[in-house]
Amino acid sequence: MKFLKLSVFLCVALLLNPVQVMATIITFDDIDPVFVVPEDYGSNISVATGSFLEGNGFTPNVAVSYLRDSTAQNFSVWDGYSTLDNALGHNSFAVPGEMILTPDAGFVVRLNEFDFAAWSGEYNARITIFSGPSNILFDSGNFILNENQGVQNYTFSTPLESTNTIRIRFENFGDLAIDNINFDQRRVAVPEPSSLALLALGFLTFRRLKSKRGSKGS
Repeated sequence: MKFLKLSVFLCVALLLNPVQVMATIITFDDIDPVFVVPEDYGSNISVATGSFLEGNGFTPNVAVSYLRDSTAQNFSVWDGYSTLDNALGHNSFAVPGEMILTPDAGFVVRLNEFDFAAWSGEYNARITIFSGPSNILFDSGNFILNENQGVQNYTFSTPLESTNTIRIRFENFGDLAIDNINFDQRRVAVPEPSSLALLALGFLTFRRLKSKRGSKGS
């Protein structure tokens, strides 16, 4: 009986053990305004710095990259997008580009939220988020954003996630800037050690009970 109680307790504990999720927030705070952003800035973060804040952990299994129009210069950091300080923008206007989050094999990347704002003036805008090459997870549609509207925020109640890539695409970096990008990583949902242990424990419990019944019947 004691063995059975212990088995039930361990099974419940394993079932309630959540998959660990870790998050990074990229703020670009350690890059001076107007300076160019390195093309792998924010990749594989495992410690806090002036630009990488801990969400509920970090994302050592997520690479970050930036894709711009082939004729444009690299992205840069700017102040002046409403109250956003050290935000990812561009020194030209209406430059199409993407921020790309790529998980290692066996991991899922999840986008939680980000802030954005307009440069001084009023601009046509569009933000699209893809999983992989073409699967659209979110599309703002065309909208007009004015500097006087202040900082805007997209917080996804259900995180946008992908085992491929998550691509945050702005049609108009320079008109808009993005900041405080909050993203997670977690392991792909496959049989994990805890699940295998649960199965093994159940099998051993069954064998133990069967053995006891056999002993009583003899």
